[in-house]
Amino acid sequence: MRKFFLMILLFSFFSGIAQYTTKKKSAIAKYEEGRKAYAMMNFELSIQLMNEALEKDPNFLQPYHLLAELYLEIQQYDKSLENYRKVLEINPQYNPVLYYTIANIELHTAKYEEAIVHFEKFKELTGVPEPFQKEFNLLIANANFGAEAVKNPVPFDPRNMGQNINTNMDEYHPSITVDSKTFVFTAKDNVGKSNTGKPLIREDLYYSKKSSTNDWGRSVNYRGPINTRYNNEGSSCISHDGKYMFFTACELKTGYGSCDLYMSEMVGGKWKQPVNVGNKINSGAWESHPSLSPDGKSLYFTSNRGGGKGSFDIWRSDKDEEGNWLPAVNLEINTSEGDQTPYIHADGTTLYFSSKGRPGMGEYDLFVTRIRDDGSFTEPQNLGYPINSEKHELGVIADPEGRLAYYASDKEGGYGGLDLYEFELPEKVRPIMTTYIEGNVFDRDSKAKLDAEVELIDLTTEKVITKTTSDKVNGQFLVSLPSNRDYALNVSRSGYLFYSDNFSLKGKKVSSRKLEVPMVQIKAGEAVVLKNVFFETSKFDLKPESKTELNILVQMLKMNTTLKIEIGGHTDNQGNPTSNQKLSEQRAQSVMDYLVSQGIESTRLSSKGFGDTTPITSNDTEEGRAQNRRTEFRVVEQ
Repeated sequence: MRKFFLMILLFSFFSGIAQYTTKKKSAIAKYEEGRKAYAMMNFELSIQLMNEALEKDPNFLQPYHLLAELYLEIQQYDKSLENYRKVLEINPQYNPVLYYTIANIELHTAKYEEAIVHFEKFKELTGVPEPFQKEFNLLIANANFGAEAVKNPVPFDPRNMGQNINTNMDEYHPSITVDSKTFVFTAKDNVGKSNTGKPLIREDLYYSKKSSTNDWGRSVNYRGPINTRYNNEGSSCISHDGKYMFFTACELKTGYGSCDLYMSEMVGGKWKQPVNVGNKINSGAWESHPSLSPDGKSLYFTSNRGGGKGSFDIWRSDKDEEGNWLPAVNLEINTSEGDQTPYIHADGTTLYFSSKGRPGMGEYDLFVTRIRDDGSFTEPQNLGYPINSEKHELGVIADPEGRLAYYASDKEGGYGGLDLYEFELPEKVRPIMTTYIEGNVFDRDSKAKLDAEVELIDLTTEKVITKTTSDKVNGQFLVSLPSNRDYALNVSRSGYLFYSDNFSLKGKKVSSRKLEVPMVQIKAGEAVVLKNVFFETSKFDLKPESKTELNILVQMLKMNTTLKIEIGGHTDNQGNPTSNQKLSEQRAQSVMDYLVSQGIESTRLSSKGFGDTTPITSNDTEEGRAQNRRTEFRVVEQ
């Protein structure tokens, strides 16, 4: 419990021992013997002697008080409360501080209504010292929150993830890829005995793959190079695209502090040797609980370094334009009491974490906050009771779809120690439903697999939602695709024309996509359809969301300074051919004008309208007509 609570316990005990409330010397003698046994931490003997003292005088107050303290120390809370209440029953004025002590135990044991009464009684009798006012107010807030939360429980039916994941040892701190096919977690393992015969316990990282029947397969130890023979590796996160692994390792020669964050990259299906992520993230203190944003640009983690707000804080490091990590910053959601275990969802905006400094059920509770478009955070929301309880809840993640959550618990009925459980998240605390695009990048002509930069960009905000690189060995990539937004997908590589695709998901049912991405080398005659350039119906004014893709074209032209292109406008066959021809010319000119406004020399550009004369598919369906209404560019001169 809290530092104020511990100080009060000492004060409440020692303030009551100066004068005995009995005159029976035999009772006092037993009590004094019991005090000595307590000081020697012989609790069993101390309990026996206190009870013998009470047999000699049932109204002897001090033995009840010491028994209350003793039972509290060995975490037998009901017996502790019983003895504290007996003290106040004998003498309600004995020590008003005991009302505070009782209230703390009641809060700790989910007796919220009783805790409110006793906190208020303590405040009425003694007042609250100014240095502890903030802490006391939080305790009262916790009691009130807990009392209301118990009356209004949220749905919660946790299911053990089974023996393919859990063992008789501890399993905890999970993460999951955006395709929901790889589940990673930390597990403890008994690896033998020490020289003294004590068990040697080691932390390692494990993974499980989802089978064709949608079940999790038997977990597998990552082994080298991620896991090592003699060190502990734990508290990890696999990136949403499955390409990177961030994890915690302690007391290594390459570390900056007691525990540091390390990173490994998967190339061609194999993990590379892990490297320390550097001193912009790691410090001389303790870092753990990493979580990488789906755009790969932000790493959230827990640290107890100086300069924060509490004993543990959540920090974030962002990458600069060159891909280097910047100095970590303390998040605005932190409190003075402690915040830990951040998890940024695949939607890129929903952050789950644990906090001890916000109204909750009494200790660390699970919260959710959302990142606004301006980068600030919404007011954190408690996940509710009974997801949160009077105990510590440290860490929860949500699957990409946002329906299931995963967490660790040592609740009864498991396989032993901490087990991993899944449960359905209440609607109000779910993230944005997110699926994925699974792609394969290759050279169109040679069919050789290519590593290329892949970006998914929100067309409304122009924010990069996901950024990754296709594997240089197999050309594969995986990106998050949050629902109810419209996106541009851009794939680019030096020496090649960029690949453009569009995903309009507003108001539509979302499903995963598989994509073949043939990359075309820059040479005269090659063309690209700009799938994210938009106009109002029958008009040639560019819609604002067109800027995202046109700016990509601007960058390509600036990087290839000798390149000359022709902008081509095309329509479907609906309406008057003459009007279609004019509209296509105007639209091509609008695109050219925008490129010039962004610093591209007009001598490198030309525009041409084709009307409905060059369809790329049939005009017999609306889908076909939509494809024929297009803007493209063609390389004129390399």
